[in-house]
Amino acid sequence: MKYVVSEDLELVLKQLTKICGFAPPPKKNIIQLRSALKQQLQTLFGPTIEIITMANMQNGMKTAIAKTSAYPVSLDRLYIECEHHIDITRSVNAELHDCGETERCGSTSLTAQIQELATQGMREITLVDDVIFSGNGMVRLIDLCARHNILVRAVVAGIAIEEGEQKITIRGIPVHAVYRFHAVTDEICERDFYAGLPLSGRNVIMQPRNTGAPYFFPFGKPCEWASIPAEHADSFSQFCLRQNIDLWRAIEAESNIPIKCGALPRTPFGAPHNGKLFIPYLESLLH
Repeated sequence: MKYVVSEDLELVLKQLTKICGFAPPPKKNIIQLRSALKQQLQTLFGPTIEIITMANMQNGMKTAIAKTSAYPVSLDRLYIECEHHIDITRSVNAELHDCGETERCGSTSLTAQIQELATQGMREITLVDDVIFSGNGMVRLIDLCARHNILVRAVVAGIAIEEGEQKITIRGIPVHAVYRFHAVTDEICERDFYAGLPLSGRNVIMQPRNTGAPYFFPFGKPCEWASIPAEHADSFSQFCLRQNIDLWRAIEAESNIPIKCGALPRTPFGAPHNGKLFIPYLESLLH
């Protein structure tokens, strides 16, 4: 089975600039980080690694949306810019136990978001997302929309895993996917291996600020969330920490400013939210 990684680092860094004003690193740095990640994953999963490029995702999703008749409403904040969004994300609690799909930090409840669409007179829509994995979140939204007399005519996805897609198509709703996989070892968004970036990691609920748990120690669960073999979880996490140090060092150099933990748009779970410098904090986690 394939181990699939979808590229989105440039898009997340664009959000970082928009939110915080930090300058993105040069393209060569991103290429180096991406190459190192692929090599690291290949040592764990062999030739099954498949990297889905950002351009193919974006272009394919735009083409699919153009072929649908109902108004597009995006669940994705990176690949596709739509006039209307529903902010939904996978969340965990403070013990990192799964809480299913919830609204994003700072958003109103999912019910309130759908009520707003109904208030605006939207009766038939196309839901757009980057990845359909289990399909549970999409099915929940379809049901919520139905309760507010909004009909989901179609679903557009960059990547669709068969199990999740079938939960949608069994309801008579077509899924237009750029990439389809019968089954995968896992499907990971590139941003989930980086700490402190917008939208990175799983949303941690009931926190005083926007908090994410990326998919490596000490912030998150590399085995459960990224299918990293248990015997390699620590070494993989140390690799990710070094990748993060390289990334944030390049961001600091381009921004010409030392970046403090409290200035991050999304606090890594367990990290301080104060004037401590972020790179030395990450370096303190190396061993």
